[in-house]
Amino acid sequence: MDHDTSGAAAPVLQGIRVVDMSDNVAGAFGTRFFAAWGADVIKVEPPDGDPTRYLGPHASDSPESGILFAYLNAGKRSVVADIADASDSRLRALLRTADIIVESSAPGVLANHGIDLEALRREKPSLVVCSVTAFGKTGPQAHWRSTALTSFASGGQMNVCGDEDRPPLKTAGHQAEYQGGLHVFAACMATLLAAMRTGQGDSLDLSLQELQAACLEGFGPAALVRGSEAARTGNQLRAIWGIYPCADGHVGVAS
Repeated sequence: MDHDTSGAAAPVLQGIRVVDMSDNVAGAFGTRFFAAWGADVIKVEPPDGDPTRYLGPHASDSPESGILFAYLNAGKRSVVADIADASDSRLRALLRTADIIVESSAPGVLANHGIDLEALRREKPSLVVCSVTAFGKTGPQAHWRSTALTSFASGGQMNVCGDEDRPPLKTAGHQAEYQGGLHVFAACMATLLAAMRTGQGDSLDLSLQELQAACLEGFGPAALVRGSEAARTGNQLRAIWGIYPCADGHVGVAS
């Protein structure tokens, strides 16, 4: 790890550039971690502003004063670029400087505007490109749109939330996309490490539906083994979970 003249350790990801072209909570949340660890993260916004700017709550009467947007993009720089404007070469030039590109567009959208990320990867093999969308870039639902509600429901998480004898519930906020953002960061970091060691990056295709299904803990394996849907278990408290000292060592308590 490099050190500056004051003796303080340099940020872990200093010198890494991330270009965040995403327009959803998942992409912004994932790239927020890169900014927190010292990477140069550049948020690309369209001329009318990123859609997450308009999500509540708001700090003022201005529709662009979204508190969520401010949280998701803390520590990032910002540029305005219109991907539909072929005469604007700034975005294309910026993408060529990136170590990681995160985007969330529907299949074919970027290519239709002359932005070919796979061609860019061939030009720069160490590049990491991560797409995070509701249902992935391929498959029958690839072009489907989603909301915080449908993203949470589609992967099965909503089915296990709530009382067994009542309808399923959605937890507050954008939980599906937050979990997606954690996977964006983890997957990009693993691929970045491989690229630093081998010179070869990769293209990552993350589906919020699949990521939700992967976060079902024991419910997924239970369904596979028992061949039935897991039942909702209601409001169970886990306050006693933990590791506690006892007379001859420690004991772990879980249910």
